[in-house]
Amino acid sequence: MNRVKLTLLAAISIALAFTLSCSGDGVDGLTGAAGEPGKDGIAGTNGTNGTNGTDGTSCEITPLVDADNDFEIFCGGVSVGFLNNGTDGKDGDNGKDGTNGTNGTNGTNGTSCEVKASTTAGNDFDILCGGEFVGFLNNGAKGDTGDTGDKGDTGAGCAVATDPADSAYLVMTCGVGDAATTEKWAKALCGTLAYDPAKWECRRGRLAVFIDSRDGQKYPVVTIGTQTWMAENLNFDADGSKCYDNDADNCDKYGRLYNWDTAMDGDESSDATPSGVRGVCSAGWHLPSDAEWDALVNLAGGDATAGTKLKAKEGWNYHATYGNGTDNFGFSALPGGYGGSSGTFNDVGSYGTWWSATESSASSAWGRDMGYNGANVYRINYDKTYLFSVRCLQD
Repeated sequence: MNRVKLTLLAAISIALAFTLSCSGDGVDGLTGAAGEPGKDGIAGTNGTNGTNGTDGTSCEITPLVDADNDFEIFCGGVSVGFLNNGTDGKDGDNGKDGTNGTNGTNGTNGTSCEVKASTTAGNDFDILCGGEFVGFLNNGAKGDTGDTGDKGDTGAGCAVATDPADSAYLVMTCGVGDAATTEKWAKALCGTLAYDPAKWECRRGRLAVFIDSRDGQKYPVVTIGTQTWMAENLNFDADGSKCYDNDADNCDKYGRLYNWDTAMDGDESSDATPSGVRGVCSAGWHLPSDAEWDALVNLAGGDATAGTKLKAKEGWNYHATYGNGTDNFGFSALPGGYGGSSGTFNDVGSYGTWWSATESSASSAWGRDMGYNGANVYRINYDKTYLFSVRCLQD
């Protein structure tokens, strides 16, 4: 049933379309095909030749003296412009260095020459080069004796102006009048060191022996560290000093014995370095302070062993272990013994004791003690009335 309806509707639609298409103006016809191209036209005739152009005007360049321009351009007598010289161009780069030339060949060796005494009469020497005679040399003739020179003026002499006792130099005056000069001359030289031969003896280039100007006594000296010591006990005959057992031979060997007041000679106690206490020592020397003794003992190894190193190699009483020392530093300590205020003497050969410039109380002072029976150096404070040895230390 549905199909029938659809068929009818389709038929109706077609009928209507046909009816509509048949009513009103007709539809335009299709566009016709393009026609063929037309043929080329006939070629035109050639045109006539143009007339000749007129001659151009000539131009010339004229140099100018105008500072701003170099040349002016004229064309047909009319100025049309200027020309100027260009600026100088930059310098070109330097050319590369040429290659080194080759070394020249070695020259041939020259012949050697020698001069020999001549065997030819009239010649003194023959010159031979490569064995061939090439010439000769003759000594010149002796010249005439020269004239005798005039006698020179007498030189100005020098004289000692002063001879200072505390100096190694003499003060000299040389010349006379306004031309006189004052100079210092060494009294003597030990190597390059000036010294006074009245105070020192020079041995092997060093000042080895001090001469006490007070009595002429001589003392060898030794430098230990920064200290310079007398290498013998002092033997100056000061008031109150004594020889052991009052025997001068003991003074010659061990030096004299002094109580502390005599050793200080009125100076006050000091523990400074240097002590500054000349005491019984000669000028330029002093009694060492307790601190200066400490410095010596410490340098020699300390209290426990310094005695062996400071004692002389002989002069001490026998001991199976100790006795004499090794004297490592040249101090050469000897056992001078000691004296009492009552006039007694003890222990020579066995013990040596030396004063310092430092008191320990109003009645006692420090000293150093060494014995034949030990290696020690003992620091002991003794009654000032005892008589002990003295060693002087250079200022």
